[in-house]
Amino acid sequence: GAKEFAKALPILKGLPDRFPEYKSRRTELLYWQYVCQKGQGDLEPAEATAKEIFKILPKFEHRDVMEQSLGALYWKRFEALRKDPAKAEEAKAAFEKAIGYVLPKEEAAAGEPAERFNLLLSFAGAAIEAGFADRGKDLLDRALEFAAKIQKPDDELLELIGKARMKRRDLAIKLGETELAIQITLDILKDPAMKDSLPLMRDLANALEKRGTEKDIAAALKIWRDILRRSPEPVVGKDAHVWWEAKFRITKLHLVVKDHDQALLVLGQTLAMRPDMGGAEMKAKFRALLDQVAKEALADADKLRAKELQALWENPLGPPKPAPKTAPLEPKAKPPETKGGKAAEEKKGSAPAKESKG
Repeated sequence: GAKEFAKALPILKGLPDRFPEYKSRRTELLYWQYVCQKGQGDLEPAEATAKEIFKILPKFEHRDVMEQSLGALYWKRFEALRKDPAKAEEAKAAFEKAIGYVLPKEEAAAGEPAERFNLLLSFAGAAIEAGFADRGKDLLDRALEFAAKIQKPDDELLELIGKARMKRRDLAIKLGETELAIQITLDILKDPAMKDSLPLMRDLANALEKRGTEKDIAAALKIWRDILRRSPEPVVGKDAHVWWEAKFRITKLHLVVKDHDQALLVLGQTLAMRPDMGGAEMKAKFRALLDQVAKEALADADKLRAKELQALWENPLGPPKPAPKTAPLEPKAKPPETKGGKAAEEKKGSAPAKESKG
């Protein structure tokens, strides 16, 4: 235990210097010194002792195990520090130490490509989660470069490569690498299994809009129209549905290029078909676009149409129509009077009148 290590260390520290010319004896004593230091949790002293051993005997028999152990201990330290923002620098130093012991050996080994790739991917993911975006980017690029050299990747590796590309694309968006984000997304969409991915298409449209050239806006508009075509029309009240998002973004992109006529056309058609406009939140967003058109429009026809839509906005069905007026009831006709001034009355039980032969 720790007490035994503490007792042994003072004795061991002086012994290696007694055998300066005997490498095997000296490294053996240093090794036990390393074991005691590591057992006490003195990571840096243990690492220094290990390096001293490797300097004397580069091919020391326990070297692989020692380096693996040191890497695991630094990784444990990284895990303990990563959630504390005040210790970000210490966490990053521990992270670098850990992968420094593990990665070179894995990359030099002739093991399964999927295992090596997955290790790189795991380290990259940990770096990104810990806030080391640049380091995560380097590791992801390193992983994808490794994958590109594999001639016939199996299904397991192909799945991992797909995950890595998605992570790299997400990171590119986060770091503002718009060009790279667009290129990676286009590459992913070439995959038959991914070509109909609405989230990917949406992300690509957003990235194109952010870059903002005339061609990019036209391409983004085309993608949103495609998303709208592929999306099921939502039920009333589904504000966040992608169908409503597509309608909104199409309208907004028309405004970006100052195509007020088309923006009004989309707004008018949507209001006519779906007066609820996707619920209160989405309706307010569309109204903001309509007000923008009314403010920016130059053509008289566009200004007039915008005002008409503004008037219809709160009451899409138009003003209530007055109830139809009913004709006054005509007075009942009075029965004819007899010569004596009284109406002829049929006597009860009298015989029925005869039909006319004419």
